[in-house]
Amino acid sequence: MLYDIRGLKKRYNGRTVLDLPELFFEKGEIYGLLGPNGSGKTTLLSILGFLNTPSAGDLFYKGRRVSFTEKFLLPLRKEVVVV
Repeated sequence: MLYDIRGLKKRYNGRTVLDLPELFFEKGEIYGLLGPNGSGKTTLLSILGFLNTPSAGDLFYKGRRVSFTEKFLLPLRKEVVVV
């Protein structure tokens, strides 16, 4: 399992812009991300790229829980690229 997302939420100014109860991404698979404007696509990608911190929930990368601290994120940011 590449990514395992559980209860992930992102809020801006009290407004919830992303609310994912559960989502999994397997290594080696190709996924498409579709949705209307404002549905949280870019927010999700920035969290998966370790550029943005979720407001709540857990994100696991390669089976390891991600701690959104600079020390933990720097090596991950070198491994994951969002274009």
